Amino acid sequence: SFGNAKTIRNDNSSRFGKYLEINFSKRGVICGAKTTEYLLEKSRIVNQADGERNYHVFYEILVGLGDDDKRKYGLLEADDYFYLNQGNASVIATKDDVSDFERLVGAMEVLGFTHTEKDAIFRLLSAVLHLGNICFEITVMNGQDASLVQNEDELRAVGALLMGPVDGFRLSLTHKLTETRGERFRSPFDIEQALDARDALAKALYSKLFAWLVRR
Repeated sequence: SFGNAKTIRNDNSSRFGKYLEINFSKRGVICGAKTTEYLLEKSRIVNQADGERNYHVFYEILVGLGDDDKRKYGLLEADDYFYLNQGNASVIATKDDVSDFERLVGAMEVLGFTHTEKDAIFRLLSAVLHLGNICFEITVMNGQDASLVQNEDELRAVGALLMGPVDGFRLSLTHKLTETRGERFRSPFDIEQALDARDALAKALYSKLFAWLVRR
């Protein structure tokens, strides 16, 4: 669910690399194993070609979570999210997202994921979706182009889901921090830079989650 996605050629294509190291005892019996992930396709998190999808898990939570949980995480339909609707392939005939979500939750329970861990996973996935819907408008600050968050409701949703200060998120999306000779100062992003910062944060959040899941 977290590492596979629909592409033009394959409805369930693996979009990451995996190295499995198996340890054997002196008697030739398997005594341990270690899985290392690498090369996760981060660009897919924020952009998909026509006919392709983001990672399966996003679509699965939108149709698999109950109404109370969807309200808790502020979730709507797949087509309402910029990070999911670019490929115009929210629903595919070869995949049952509801059943796959049930299998995902069942696998989490078998692996001993706690309620807190599952909640944190769903919070982070939801925050990524809300991040993608944040838009910016141009303004002028100290004689140079700057960007302002246009839809504060999405920003507040991100802050609530990640349990962080909204002002901090706003500042990180609209300003660059520079440090020279022990001095730190901030300069405003233009809209293109703000969009890049938004997408970079979304990619970082998802890739960190994916790496944690592999280690977990």
